[in-house]
Amino acid sequence: MRTLFISLWLFCHSIVGFAAETTGASHHSVALEQVRTFIENQDYDQLGHVLRASIGTIDLQLFERVALQENCTPLYRAIQATQAIDQMNAELGINSAEIAEMCLFIETKLQDYIDREQYYIATKESALPRAIEYDPETKMTFIHLGVNGIDRVGKGSRKLVTKSIQYNTQKPEILACCTQTKNPIREMKITRLMQGSKGIVDAKAFTTHLEEDIRYYTVMCKLYTPGPLARALKDRSCKFTTKEKVKIALDIAKGLESLEEKNIIHKDFCADNCLLNVIKKKNGQREVEAVVADLGSANFVDQASGCKPQGHSAYTPPEGIFREKLSGRDYFKSDLFAAGTLFCRLLYEQKPTWLDAMLIKGPKPALQRYKKHVALIEKSTKKKRAKLYRKAQGARHISPREEFELVVLQMVNPDPNKRGSAAQVRMKLEKIYNRMK
Repeated sequence: MRTLFISLWLFCHSIVGFAAETTGASHHSVALEQVRTFIENQDYDQLGHVLRASIGTIDLQLFERVALQENCTPLYRAIQATQAIDQMNAELGINSAEIAEMCLFIETKLQDYIDREQYYIATKESALPRAIEYDPETKMTFIHLGVNGIDRVGKGSRKLVTKSIQYNTQKPEILACCTQTKNPIREMKITRLMQGSKGIVDAKAFTTHLEEDIRYYTVMCKLYTPGPLARALKDRSCKFTTKEKVKIALDIAKGLESLEEKNIIHKDFCADNCLLNVIKKKNGQREVEAVVADLGSANFVDQASGCKPQGHSAYTPPEGIFREKLSGRDYFKSDLFAAGTLFCRLLYEQKPTWLDAMLIKGPKPALQRYKKHVALIEKSTKKKRAKLYRKAQGARHISPREEFELVVLQMVNPDPNKRGSAAQVRMKLEKIYNRMK
């Protein structure tokens, strides 16, 4: 009796399974027939709706097969792009079905907008999950992910940084989309001028669009992960070796040197405006790279006189308290001090005692604040600097870590004339790094 019951149960279960499979197969068949019909009629709007409704229950490869059978290049390219985007395994806030619909739109509908010189297509107009933008200068197309279901990359006083996908059927790339509403004429000019320079953020495209009567200005940049160096410094789990610290400092020094070569001062140098990329390799090791970013306060040295030396007051050197006396190349020394302060924070893994905005803009008299600022720097650095200098000049061996420390301490010397130049700092750090290889 028990054996009979089990046999009946297995038989019923197989019938139910067969029915489910039949229903699933029927659903697949209907959807794929709809795809063929819409391809024949070139009704790409409806084809996009079918993709969005079916992908997830129907494998992408089935749609790819139909595209090949029907000789439909737009659908084939859209599926190829969707698979390439999926393979990035990144947090996008959208699923494969939504991606496929947008990719098909790009392959079939975008050109109509381009012909009308409409380069930004908002979601309200397209009914797509995300906005699409085309850059006529670079010929690049972007899917803007925004903050829909994912975190923003960063936020400044004027900028919002989110993620976008640079569309490509084979090698799409996730970029940082830096958007603001204030017209950044000088920033755009300087950022363009600095492209291709060592140690400077890699900008891919510059776009502008109007949406609901608001003008937006966007710079599409390489996405650096974990992003701002400030974030890494606050993360206790993100520990850097001495070699990695030297590499980060070297990359940033290259950025300062690149700016100086073109007679540009940064004027807002801090941990938030240096971006860090940590690349994990297959062998378990990692590679770090850093760049100088956010040129919103940057200016040409011949146009700087009496202005605030650093946007972030805490990174301002002592002489910056008397900014009315500053002019021209004085600001290069200010940038160098700010970088040195950042490197101290990186090296010692704690904030320097002089990293205090109230020393610069507090209520006490300027001379009193200046003396206190100098005293705090000297108390933290003078003895260390002298000891390391004597060791470096003597017969005793000085380690790469000590050499790095000496360079950093020299950069924050209260006397701006003893800080050296960006090129000198870069050369010293390069020698130290090469020694550590």
